[in-house]
Amino acid sequence: HRQLLTMASLVSGQAGRVVVGVTSDTILKRKKASDLIEPGSVRREAVLSFLKAVNPQTVVEIHEIFDAGGPSIVDPLLQAIVVSSETLRGGLWVNDKREAA
Repeated sequence: HRQLLTMASLVSGQAGRVVVGVTSDTILKRKKASDLIEPGSVRREAVLSFLKAVNPQTVVEIHEIFDAGGPSIVDPLLQAIVVSSETLRGGLWVNDKREAA
């Protein structure tokens, strides 16, 4: 996740906007070993702290997500989606949803 967040900060520019979706605790309860995953509040604070350490001027928006798309499919101001090889399929799905809207 740190590599994705770093890349998002770089792509957004010096004082750019980075929108991050953090999966809700409700969704994560369905995962295996969910008891080992930190609460959403801790994860959101870790994201914010990390991005501010990478670039203090980054405008960070953190959204709790309850579905696969989160803010990425409804925010018309987003200009890029940063994905990894593991999340590429989801990124393509988001692009398809954005194009259809």
